[in-house]
Amino acid sequence: MHSAEEKLEEVTKVIEMTRGWLASFGNGSKAPRPHTEIETKQRRLDVMKALRDDLERAVERKRGAA
Repeated sequence: MHSAEEKLEEVTKVIEMTRGWLASFGNGSKAPRPHTEIETKQRRLDVMKALRDDLERAVERKRGAA
């Protein structure tokens, strides 16, 4: 089982990798991927950001309870 802190760290890495992919292959890049692929990556990025926010709140609650 992974702690909330570990999950938060991994989700943050996924967010950064996805942002890098979008910068390299998203709209306006020199080598854009198909629009549907960009939309899928953007949607997943939005979900990961929401998950990150939830995990940050969980970590803060845990620290406050300790």
